[in-house]
Amino acid sequence: MKQISIPLSCPSCDGKMYSVRYDAPLGILKDRSWQICKTCGFERTTDDFKKELLSV
Repeated sequence: MKQISIPLSCPSCDGKMYSVRYDAPLGILKDRSWQICKTCGFERTTDDFKKELLSV
């Protein structure tokens, strides 16, 4: 798992977010990534975040 700080504010509490990425060891599994707030623990998948951006 990889953890990277990102320059986004949490939509729940305005805290700082970080991104976590899980690289699947098997080719049949999908790599996954999600964003987590350092302050309140709010979580969302990166796919949900992308959908949010495209719907605005």
